[in-house]
Amino acid sequence: MKKEEAKLGVGLEPSRSTQLEEIENLLASNDQELIGDFSKPHLLPTVEGKDPGLKHISPGTLAVVLTGHFSSFVKSSTVVDCRYPYEYEGGHVPPVPPRGAVNLPLQRDVEELLLEHPIVPLDACKRVIIIFHCEISVEQGPRMDRSCHKYPQLQYPELYVLSGGYREFSFQFPVGGGMGRLG
Repeated sequence: MKKEEAKLGVGLEPSRSTQLEEIENLLASNDQELIGDFSKPHLLPTVEGKDPGLKHISPGTLAVVLTGHFSSFVKSSTVVDCRYPYEYEGGHVPPVPPRGAVNLPLQRDVEELLLEHPIVPLDACKRVIIIFHCEISVEQGPRMDRSCHKYPQLQYPELYVLSGGYREFSFQFPVGGGMGRLG
């Protein structure tokens, strides 16, 4: 039957349940580095970054998050833009429902939003993902990422830094007037 389907061009794409099963198997594998509280592997694929102590994601991975491809595993994803307000107003990563992309240029702003009013998933299987970036994600974005790590109590064990920052994201996914084009 499989050969007949292939000849007809039918059944070439894996079913959604097969794709979910592959993702679940990937998450269950032991060869991945674990998130901050050592409870599970990182959901998002990571890339090498300037600071090996932080987890970096590519602009393409951020675009996948923004389009909802991880929504069955993620309760909330927040993109924290650590640039100055005038930079943010000149263009930024599109909002991510429900919390959205937020401009938090000061450490106290990050602490107020994320630590004083934490996002808590009702379903323990769902993750809360925070992605930090600045213009090129070399200094401000990584510094804010570290400010959310209050070991051993990690409110957000799955934090990422956008590799290449907003500059690289906007190069790969042109942004104008605060809106990006994905796809």
